[in-house]
Amino acid sequence: MTIAFWNANGLAPKKTELEEFIQRLSFRNFRVYRTDREGARGGSTAILIKSTTDHHADLALDTNNIEATAITVNLTTSPIKLVAAYKAPNRQLLVDDLSEIFDTWGAVILRRRSQRQASVMELEADERSSTCLRRFADDFHLLVNATVDPMIFLHNGQPDILDIVVMKDVAQFHQLTVLNKLSSDHNPVLLQLGQTAREDEEPLTHHTVSWFAFTDHLSTNIGPIAATNSPIQLETAVHQVTERVSDSLRYATISSRAVDDRAFISREV
Repeated sequence: MTIAFWNANGLAPKKTELEEFIQRLSFRNFRVYRTDREGARGGSTAILIKSTTDHHADLALDTNNIEATAITVNLTTSPIKLVAAYKAPNRQLLVDDLSEIFDTWGAVILRRRSQRQASVMELEADERSSTCLRRFADDFHLLVNATVDPMIFLHNGQPDILDIVVMKDVAQFHQLTVLNKLSSDHNPVLLQLGQTAREDEEPLTHHTVSWFAFTDHLSTNIGPIAATNSPIQLETAVHQVTERVSDSLRYATISSRAVDDRAFISREV
């Protein structure tokens, strides 16, 4: 089984490139399960899954400081509960919320994401949350995983890792790989379970952009921009411009296989 997760950091203007990314994963017919934030914009979680995959939606999780969406996938060996979760940086992780997610008899995979902290209070809250998760994982024998490579590059260029995967009773071999794709400041991450976890990482690809071709294509592709008189019209206009710029960038990009001279460490190590 292959699971991709991504913090879009604003999904509306990135809808087109997300659809293309999904198609490259041979992931065309799917169902969407979502949990929207009530009373405010931002946040929210969702899970997209192939329609042909044997699964069902779980009951809504009764959590206080975590936004979460949960489904159960019925594998040939045993079912696995998948949870996409988000904790705002100014909220502390609670043991009750973790218990609500992991209080189940079967295997559980929790993908938790957070935003980069800015204030001292948020840093302190995140440190308390990290301590809470570490102690909970130790007490209930959970496996906490993160990627080796950074999956986010902050505005100052500093790399970091914010997304983690927490597993309970997952027997399959697993592998996490950061993909240098999509335009969010968070790179998508691929979680592969069982036989789908490959020996080698995905081949590196080198991308070169012809900015002359980009300029020529965009000058004819950008078209007129309609006047905006409301926030909705402004958001629509921004979405249209983003799609046209992305289309011109794809047109002007040449991709080739990059030379990967990094030493490979066997999974048995």
